[in-house]
Amino acid sequence: TQIKQDLPQALKWYDKAAEQNHAQAQYQLATLYAKGNGVDQDANRAVQLYQAAANQGLAVAQHALALRYLRGEGVEKEDTKATEWLLKSAKGGYAPAQYLLALRYKLGQGVEKDTEQEAYWYQKAANQGNTEARYHLALLLLTGDGTDKDSEKALSMLLNLSVQEHALAQYQLYKIYNQGEIVNRDETLARVYLHRSSEGGYSIAQFQLGHLYQQKQLWQDAVKWLTLSAQKNYAPAKSLLAEVKLAADKIAEERANSDNTEVLESNDTDLETLQIQSESVPSLLGVNLNKPVLNLISNEDQIARSLADNTKVMSNVEKLVISAKQGNPIAQHNLSTLFSIGALVPKDNRKAFMLMQEAAKQGLTQSQNSLAMMYINGVGVEPDYQSAYFWASTSTRQGDHEGKQILSYLISIAQ
Repeated sequence: TQIKQDLPQALKWYDKAAEQNHAQAQYQLATLYAKGNGVDQDANRAVQLYQAAANQGLAVAQHALALRYLRGEGVEKEDTKATEWLLKSAKGGYAPAQYLLALRYKLGQGVEKDTEQEAYWYQKAANQGNTEARYHLALLLLTGDGTDKDSEKALSMLLNLSVQEHALAQYQLYKIYNQGEIVNRDETLARVYLHRSSEGGYSIAQFQLGHLYQQKQLWQDAVKWLTLSAQKNYAPAKSLLAEVKLAADKIAEERANSDNTEVLESNDTDLETLQIQSESVPSLLGVNLNKPVLNLISNEDQIARSLADNTKVMSNVEKLVISAKQGNPIAQHNLSTLFSIGALVPKDNRKAFMLMQEAAKQGLTQSQNSLAMMYINGVGVEPDYQSAYFWASTSTRQGDHEGKQILSYLISIAQ
């Protein structure tokens, strides 16, 4: 039989248990007073009860009491006491306290700045699955501040967080793949992660994406992302947004006065026209994707020649579609990227996946790595770690370092 919730009755029993010095009851009752749930809100009474429970060593109550001292709720604001109670709670194994204590060591609030202590407490909280602690620990592992530098472990942690749609981790992955210092530079993955971080609401990523669209003179997309960033009060976005709107208005005015109908020759491509021209893509995607993987592995010279031959083609979506349809792996990879990020063609993750799969089957390691990441993150396909493992292994067998990184990540999460 389901027990009906009865808050007044619960308060009665919490009160009795609290009077008998039951720490958990004191904590629960304190929380009700702090929130005004079933009782009149009373910050002073909440602090008294949190204090009583904290004195008995209840870590969650110690953390709650520390927050009261940090905010000055029911007590005088006092950083030193807040840190003392945080330390007790952290030592008692309470992950939120461990994470908050690490932040205080980072900022030097209530304690001296200490990157080693910062890393230590991030690690403690991360071991208990605290998401934010794992993110901040990954950043320290990237730089070697306060801990031994371990880029591979940091990358693995960030990839894991990305699967959980952690927007800041996705932005770090964008930077990593864009810079190409600890992995091979991959503009495809970089742009994918920048988009995902932006879609996750991270204002700096939205600004960066808007800036990229501005550079390509794709004004509508630039305005969209800069507006979202500016709405979060990110000052650089506000400034650039005003500049982009002026430029877009000027271009629109010039177009209105022009008889030029050459759509594909301009960077300011009419998106509606390109959408019509890209309708030939579905016929390309109707081929049997379950056929055996081709044994034809293009060598680096062949890929370089293919890329050189198609440098001009990449600026023209219509020709790019034709080239991809003819089986050019470089064209397939680049067209997949356009569909993935919604640049020049409507965003379509399924088309992006199918094109990347075709390129990967022709032995392009960059495409194999991108396909593995699509399987990991569920981009255009259901998440499938076995398929991701297959493609990362295929890339690794060709000596690709990035494939090895992805493979290491997959192995780490399987353990």
